[in-house]
Order: sequence, then C-alpha cells, then structure tokens
Amino acid sequence: REYQKLQKEIDWLYAFGLRIQDLRKELLDISVRMRLKTSLLKMLSELGDRVFPLRKSKIEQLSHLFFRDVSEFVQEHFELEEQRGKKKEPGYQLRDIIRFLQSTAKELALNSVTFKETRVILSRCWDFLRAEDQERKKRRQEFRETSTVKRQPIEVKLQAMRDRTDPWEKQDLAMALEEVRKEIGRQRFDRKDQEALLEQVDQLWRPFRSQEELESSQRALEVAHRKERYKEVRSEVFGAIEALQQRLSSDSVATLFDEYAKIEKTVSLTTLQRADRQRVDRELRLLQRQLNDRKETDLLGASDGTKHLLQDCYLALAAKKNERKGVKEKLDEYRKLIGGSGLDFEQGMYYQELVRLEKEHLIRIDERIEEIEDKIDELERS
Repeated sequence: REYQKLQKEIDWLYAFGLRIQDLRKELLDISVRMRLKTSLLKMLSELGDRVFPLRKSKIEQLSHLFFRDVSEFVQEHFELEEQRGKKKEPGYQLRDIIRFLQSTAKELALNSVTFKETRVILSRCWDFLRAEDQERKKRRQEFRETSTVKRQPIEVKLQAMRDRTDPWEKQDLAMALEEVRKEIGRQRFDRKDQEALLEQVDQLWRPFRSQEELESSQRALEVAHRKERYKEVRSEVFGAIEALQQRLSSDSVATLFDEYAKIEKTVSLTTLQRADRQRVDRELRLLQRQLNDRKETDLLGASDGTKHLLQDCYLALAAKKNERKGVKEKLDEYRKLIGGSGLDFEQGMYYQELVRLEKEHLIRIDERIEEIEDKIDELERS
C-alpha cells in the first residue's frame, strides 16, 4: 500500500511537470507582450520549482523503501543462511520472489542508482541459487551412483534365494527375507533402488502370501459364522423366555416350571457375552418370581380347606420368608458394590437398576407374606 501511494503521487507529479513544460513551450511560440510573457514564464518557473523537487523527493523515498526491502530479503535468505549452509525457503520459491522483485523494479519510478544496485544484488542471488541447484544435482547424481553400487550385493543375494533348488520352508524364507529387509533399512538408497529391492523381496514372498490370504479369509469366515451362530443362540434364549412369559396365565404351574428348568439348563450350557449374560440373569430372575407369584396366587385362590392345603400354605410362607431374607442379602451386596470404587460408569448404572428392582420385589414379598398369613388364619378358623 505504501508503494502504491508513493507511485501514484509520482505519476501525478510527473504528469503535472509535463504539463508545465508543454505550457512553457506553447508560451514561447505565441506573440504577446514581452512583459506579459516574462510574467507567465516566471509563474511557470515557480510552479516547476515546487513540483520537480517534490517529485524527486518522492522518487528518493520510493527508491529507499525498495532498496531496504531487497536488502532485508537478501540478508534473511542468503547472507545469514549462507553462513549456516541452508535456506529457510525452497529454491523455487526464492526464484519466484527474485523474479517478482525484478519485475517490480521495472514498474516503479526508482532512481538509476537504486535500480542498478538492486538489479546487481538480485542477479547475484539468482546466480547463487543456480550454483546451488547444480551442486545439489551433482550430489544427487553421486548418491544415485553410490546407491546403485550398494544395491548390487543385495540383488545377488536375492537372486541366489530365487535360484535355490530346494523349496523354501515358510519360516526359513520369512527369516531370510527379514534379514534382507533389515539390511536394506540399515543403508541409504535412492528411492527407485529401494522400491526395486523391496519389490524383489515381495516377489519371493508372494506364493506364501497367497496362502496367508486364503487362511485369513477362512478365519474371517469362521469368525463371521461364530457371530451368526451366537446371534441365533441369543435369539433362541430370549425368545424362549419371552414365550414362557406369555404363557404364564394359560399353562399349568407344573408345565411352566418344567419349561423354566429347560431354559435354565440351556442358558447354563451357553456361553454369552457379559451384557447378554447380565440381561439373561435378570430376565430369568424376573421369570422365576413371576412363576412363584402364579403358584402362590393359585394356592391363595384354592377353596379346599384340607390339611394338605394348610400345609402348603405354611410351606409357601416359609419359602417366602427365606426369599425375603435372600433379597435383603442381595440388596446389601449391591449397596457394598456401589459404595466401592471398583465399578465403572456402566456397571454402576447396572447395579443401581438391580437395587431398584430388588426394592420393588421386597415390597411385593411383604405383601404376599401378609396374604399367605391371612389365608392360614382363614383355614385354621375353618
């Protein structure tokens, strides 16, 4: 922006100066009184004394600014960096900057001294980059030649491995190729030479790789089959539990308990993932309680006042009290686990849910105990 401002002012002053010169020439060619001509020429001279020095001053400012920027560029990327033997910017970027500065010098209104000095400085920088490129190409060529020499012994070794008459055992070939890879890795090669050597190593291993890919594919199929089989078993288990829950009100108690025993045996012989195992245990516990509720409801609804019915009620009462004791113990166990620091967030949420379910079940147990005791009192009075 500073360059634009100065150049714009110089262009305006240059046009103004040309106009003064044109007016002076035109005034000299016309016939007017000498006194008037002298007066007008004096006015033009005074204007010139103000415009031309100002224009020269602006040119000096612009030249100083451009010379300063070129000097800073050279100092940052060439003088200091030459001492350290490296540059901050890649060579192609520096060449672009030099081209831009040289082009800019032609467009700006610089004084002749600044124009020549900056052009000489930038030309030296260009020569330095060109010499550096030539040196780099020379080093690159020497490196390629050295790489080719170092590549030959490894190629001889790989050729001997290919020409071997006895078939390679997989483990022996793997160890031999690993040694070759390490040898390649210990040395610096040209990229093309390194790729060529690794390609030869890969060609030797390719027959065994096809076998490995086949074995890997078979393992993947086995894993997919196990996952599919697991999904089927999981679906069967949860389907059996759901089907038995739907038959709670229709089948006999004995039939329901037989079906429950079969499901429980199937689950014990099935390997389930942790989350599925926890869910199955929770569903089985709920199903068992529903079966007990069904059995107790049938018992409480019986009208036969025989001794066997009274005995069954006493047995149901004792079982219910034992169940209440077991639920309280479970609650204490869950509370201790939650109070400890060994559970992650998911496990903590799981045991919180178990505590809530056990509390609700404890309330139902107390209600059922009260109902059974009322039934016993009724049977004893009759």
